[in-house]
Amino acid sequence: MKRLHVHIGVDHLEESIQFYSRLLGAGVSGQTRGTNTGSGNQPLLSLMPAEPTKILVLCTGNSCRSIMAEALINHMGQGRYHACSAGSHPTGVVHPQALATLQRHEIDPGQPRSKSWNAMTNTAFDLIITVCDQAAGEPCPIFSGQPQKRHWSIPDPAKVSGTAAEIQAAFDQAFFLLKEKIDEFLT
Repeated sequence: MKRLHVHIGVDHLEESIQFYSRLLGAGVSGQTRGTNTGSGNQPLLSLMPAEPTKILVLCTGNSCRSIMAEALINHMGQGRYHACSAGSHPTGVVHPQALATLQRHEIDPGQPRSKSWNAMTNTAFDLIITVCDQAAGEPCPIFSGQPQKRHWSIPDPAKVSGTAAEIQAAFDQAFFLLKEKIDEFLT
């Protein structure tokens, strides 16, 4: 781990800790330490990267929307957020068009797999996001910790039939709706 040491003179330590925590997205701790400058005890702010916020994205099939949301959060969150996804009734397969959509928009999908939300119950999450109305209405398992919950109603692009262009447009629509929601969440 790399460390950043910053010496800042402050009059109001608690206010400064809050300010630098928000500014840097890092955990900031305040301590009083003696110095060898003869000036007595001085407040010292220690800037440490905070643990990333853990997010679980839920959908019914865990093949399209939740997969795209997972990749988008991990990409846009720049290490401040760690997302994974699962489904109430996983299809067992990631939809190829979901991967193609992510790649077309230069988002690394990683190595996603369609999995059950039961596989995630022992992981403590800070936030659980449902991206489909069906999963939002289902009784969820109990997850570790005390996660906050959000619901984003995103249409299922896998249900669209038609030409290749119409299907691609449906996946793009879901992608941009997710991107907009994630952008709002991150700012």
